[in-house]
Amino acid sequence: MKGYKGTDEHMKCRGMQYEVGKTYHADGDINVCFNGLHFCERLTDVFDYYNREGNRFFEVDASGTVKTEGRKSASSDLKIIRELDDIEINRIVYGYGDGWEEVLTEETFAEAKQRKKEYIENMPQYPYKIVKRRVRK
Repeated sequence: MKGYKGTDEHMKCRGMQYEVGKTYHADGDINVCFNGLHFCERLTDVFDYYNREGNRFFEVDASGTVKTEGRKSASSDLKIIRELDDIEINRIVYGYGDGWEEVLTEETFAEAKQRKKEYIENMPQYPYKIVKRRVRK
């Protein structure tokens, strides 16, 4: 089962050290919140447990015994597939294609430039470009 996992900046979660590409196993009865390797099926649910600032996020593959309660899951086996960068997180969460927002505009180019300036002031962490195109009347 595909899912997502958050860790601290050192790739630790609940005292366990993780590495990309490795598979981990939990012994005993799997019980969400008590025993097992925890993850969420949706990336947005991981943010209930880990803030985006200062933490790291991963795509995982859960196997073996998997139990889900609400928006949190635990499994007996969990493979850390890969780390997600900010652009991938934005694509998954917000549906951005590659982090760029396109403005296809009939406005004047000067108005589009002003909108770009306002966007950058409010959201400087996201790239932005203006697409200028002619529209037939």
